[in-house]
Amino acid sequence: QTKWPTSLPSSIITNNIMNDATTTADSSVVSTKKNDESFQERRRNFIRKIQRVASLAVAMEDPWAKHNIPSTCPAERVIRHIYDHKTNQWSSDETIVKIQKEPFTNGAMRHCYRMKKIATPPKHSS
Repeated sequence: QTKWPTSLPSSIITNNIMNDATTTADSSVVSTKKNDESFQERRRNFIRKIQRVASLAVAMEDPWAKHNIPSTCPAERVIRHIYDHKTNQWSSDETIVKIQKEPFTNGAMRHCYRMKKIATPPKHSS
């Protein structure tokens, strides 16, 4: 707590206290304004980055085109099993995929096929 000299008139003491409070309030407003401007600038930068990445994704060709999964290859409804390492649980859902008929490589106990996820089927379809 500030100790004021007793020889000063009370009006001077009151004015000094009010000036200190105003300065503190003004610096708080300036600080808040700077933080808000900084937040808005970071937000604008983030939005620009998202827009740039989205435009690159839209402009990309089909990444599966080079693997020649033919349009004549039939689409199949499959059950996809997904493991969540955070919860140590498996979940499953239905999806539609195209699978190449011939493996692109194999090993002693495996064959590897390229598979392209086409879509998630609607809930009401059978």
